[in-house]
Amino acid sequence: MGILDKAKDATGAAAEKAAALKERASSAVSDLTEQAAAKAGAIFEVGFDPVTRAIADFNATLPIVREAGYTLGEVNVEVGLSPKISASFVVAQALSDEQTMRVEKEHADSKLAVMIIRMLHRAGKLQSALTVGSPRPLGLSISIGLAPSVTIKFG
Repeated sequence: MGILDKAKDATGAAAEKAAALKERASSAVSDLTEQAAAKAGAIFEVGFDPVTRAIADFNATLPIVREAGYTLGEVNVEVGLSPKISASFVVAQALSDEQTMRVEKEHADSKLAVMIIRMLHRAGKLQSALTVGSPRPLGLSISIGLAPSVTIKFG
């Protein structure tokens, strides 16, 4: 067997090893993809019940929030291990501090509604005190999740 034959054999063996390695890598990627999809499905399933409860709690607050002078606009729901609800509001009727506190006291048993009203009222006061170039205030957004937050919108 000449050197050329040995080189062809070595090339063939290397090609077979490369093909086997490629097949193992492809199989491993496929397995990992299946595992990731299963985990994502499990996270979605685990997150479904808390989201359902969070939406029910949020819906229960809406009449109280409306009473405090805010109209609901857009709602986004984030499903996961830690669900998050983001909602946009506009001020339908600006209430005074005293009127807002009265609504909060009347509905003190609804901690979520009181938290939302306080966030919106304080953010609304800040929004009316701010000037950001020529855009005018558009509304307020809140995010309810592990770390509640409020967004002041101009446009």
